[in-house]
Amino acid sequence: MDFCLLAYQQIDPTTWAAAASVLMISIFFKFNRFWSVRNFDLLLVISMAPFLIMVNHGMNLANQHQPEPDPTAVTQAANLTDESLSDQSSSATESSVEVSVDQNLAEPPGRVLQRTGFIGLFVVGTIYLIRMLIDPVLVRRPLLNPNLSLGGLIFLGACLIMLLLANIFSAKPTTDELNMVKSTIRMAKRQAADETESLSLRKRGPGYQMLFLVAVISVFSDNDQVDDIVIDQEANLERYILVLKILAIVSQSLIVLGLILFAVFNFNSFYIGVGIASVYLLLPYTAIYTGHVEHALPAALMLWALVCFRKPALAGLLLGLATGASYYPLFLLPLWLSFYWERGVRRFAICFGVSILFCIIGPMFTSISVPDYFLQLQKMFGFWQPLMEGLEGIWALGWDRVWRLPLLVAFVILCASFTIWPTRKDIGILIAYSGAVMIGVQFWHGFGGGLFAAWYLPMMLLVFFRTNLTGRTATTELRALRTSN
Repeated sequence: MDFCLLAYQQIDPTTWAAAASVLMISIFFKFNRFWSVRNFDLLLVISMAPFLIMVNHGMNLANQHQPEPDPTAVTQAANLTDESLSDQSSSATESSVEVSVDQNLAEPPGRVLQRTGFIGLFVVGTIYLIRMLIDPVLVRRPLLNPNLSLGGLIFLGACLIMLLLANIFSAKPTTDELNMVKSTIRMAKRQAADETESLSLRKRGPGYQMLFLVAVISVFSDNDQVDDIVIDQEANLERYILVLKILAIVSQSLIVLGLILFAVFNFNSFYIGVGIASVYLLLPYTAIYTGHVEHALPAALMLWALVCFRKPALAGLLLGLATGASYYPLFLLPLWLSFYWERGVRRFAICFGVSILFCIIGPMFTSISVPDYFLQLQKMFGFWQPLMEGLEGIWALGWDRVWRLPLLVAFVILCASFTIWPTRKDIGILIAYSGAVMIGVQFWHGFGGGLFAAWYLPMMLLVFFRTNLTGRTATTELRALRTSN
């Protein structure tokens, strides 16, 4: 954005969070109905911001101050023979043990801040989960318009889109991001990945391998300079970076458009749709993670599956693509099959299977061998035992990793229960419980669980602002659609 504003500086996340919170309260808080559920929901949305900023700032501190491990020193230490160790004096041994203990006790910069932020995100996520599960009980859903006029909301939303998306274009990719782009190009050319790239894949967890190698565009980055990287002859990195930025912009635009269209088709209110989209654009999470494709793309696919719920075939296709892209939407399948069980389940299941088949065929064009192909499938659908090593997020900051197992078991039980409970599901229940499933993923996600809020925020905002949708089941909606045609 430097080309249109002199000395433009990207807004600091803390500043954005403070200004956005004030704006959201001013525009959407119902001051004449102070104790309304709407106000409670709005405060719930805002409550995520402080902990998200803690995690983001802690990560920046860790990246700035944590030194790179010396692989040569580690190798030499590992190759020490028993004979050389026996020559050391006992006093030196005791001294080295004390130094090692002191180093282990010393918290690296940003680690405490990250841990506090993740714990806060888990607490807020628990409240979100409870709110989604009890949403069907809240029958009274009056249509509460924002405090700002429709024209003002449209102007605000357009300005927010321009600001956030301009940040994507003006952001300078880091060396790590450029290396990930190179890895993606190498995979597309069916060339073997080195150990660093394989480790990066493992850290990013299960999901479509090509998607999880996509460079993350850090909108709020403290790195003002990009290390010089030689652009080899196999690809033009600048063009690939431009493609990645466009992909992030398209994903975010689809989320905004999906929120508006869902409100128009189901709430009969363009006004409310623009208001929901404005809240999404104001969220500090959206500002910080605007360019993260692995956050936005699955979210856009899941949201558009909801927008197209009256077309079971199209909804199944979109949900299948989301599953192939990030694996975790697979746990939505029991809920959605139960929703369409009385009408449309066959079309939904067939198209879901077709899209999964398409995702299975895709790695054939990026694999260098048959074992590599099956390895990509394993990464795509998570065909492995729950990982306990090399995790990130709260599981790398002091929490006992064994607790992932009971959380995973409880999550699977919750997803399976949606096949029979509640027996009659309307579109309101489908939105709320889809959001609940994606919130539940955050608790056992081993690679930054709690940070993938884009997977449930659009659905949660629709729940917070929706009108009464009782009785709007798949049977009634599909029958009405056929009658109208």
